Amino acid sequence: MSKLNPRKYANALVLVQFISLGILLAFAFIFFTPDYLIISTLLMFISMAILSISYLSLKPSLRVNPIPLPGAPLINKGIYKYLRHPMYLAVMLFALALVGLSTNRYSIVILSALTVDLFVKAKFEDRLLLKAHPEALEYQLKTPRFLPCLSTSKC
Repeated sequence: MSKLNPRKYANALVLVQFISLGILLAFAFIFFTPDYLIISTLLMFISMAILSISYLSLKPSLRVNPIPLPGAPLINKGIYKYLRHPMYLAVMLFALALVGLSTNRYSIVILSALTVDLFVKAKFEDRLLLKAHPEALEYQLKTPRFLPCLSTSKC
């Protein structure tokens, strides 16, 4: 990755994210099946709640691109006290809900690609935050990336 332009790399990650979500949304309309409608609806509400709470906490540093805004503070309060990337979690839950509306093997493949993309994007963003904020290391060591209690002993 050292030879890649960070801005182009970041843009490629964002592009994969939005193309994946677009395909999953299209599949949900084209191949709609009500088998998991209640679970999918619940997942959508949960993802929208996480996204909204994240937005309110991240407002001064918000951007889709994983490259931090110059001079923006490191956000480690609100939901970011418990998760480093709650917006990515919200996107994954929303995508999972879309897969539930169109259960087919292609949706599973796209969901898998999106999940890998978000993991790579989160890791890339964490590295960039370390460069921009020396205190990010302590934050990253004590705060799980996507799910509370998954990578810490505080549970």
